[in-house]
Amino acid sequence: FMGPGVQQNAEFLGGIALVKSINPGSPILYMPGSFTGYMKTAGCAVSGADSYLANAINFQLARSKYGLPLRANASISEAKELDAQAGAETMLGILMAMLGGAGMFHISLGIMDSILCFSPEKMIIDEEIFSRCAHIMKGPNLDELETAADLLDDVGPGGSFITHKSTQKNFRKLWSPTVSSWDSYQHWEDQGKPSIAKRAAQIAANRQAKAAGQTNISAAADEANAEIVDKQPT
Repeated sequence: FMGPGVQQNAEFLGGIALVKSINPGSPILYMPGSFTGYMKTAGCAVSGADSYLANAINFQLARSKYGLPLRANASISEAKELDAQAGAETMLGILMAMLGGAGMFHISLGIMDSILCFSPEKMIIDEEIFSRCAHIMKGPNLDELETAADLLDDVGPGGSFITHKSTQKNFRKLWSPTVSSWDSYQHWEDQGKPSIAKRAAQIAANRQAKAAGQTNISAAADEANAEIVDKQPT
């Protein structure tokens, strides 16, 4: 994976030099986007672990050496359905991009099947994964260490943290899911054992119903888009 990292950096620098020579004031975004190959099919693996290793080289160059704003692919997956594979590959992609210092994400929420498919349900799940990673990136508040030590003394052996006033004051700061189920098995069973895909589908349907008739696209642009769609072969 070193080769793609070196090649795409050279291509970035060449492109940046060309843009700056034409228009010195043009803003620049550095965006690594290499994918490794999957030689069993002679295709590419957009969510392969080696893809992220190759791009991580360029993440570090962009942030540490060149001081350029960074854009990265995230939330991409080879999965064909909303399963464990889709979640694992998406989590890896988003977290690697955030750890690399990306400030903008491209080809992101809802992407499946090697960037050949968009899923509204996966977009809902990906929002939660994105939220998880963003919360982790904030890191722990080290200023609370001294208070935590005092709290241990206050509760003491045999005491309970759950009823302590500090818990009541701070528990809402903890991250909570929007679509994952953290309820007991009994409660989940009483609700009909809904899968995460089913819950995400309901949220997506509610959003679509709420947005019905609304648009941020001008009438002219909407008509132009319609003409393009009409020209597509069926």
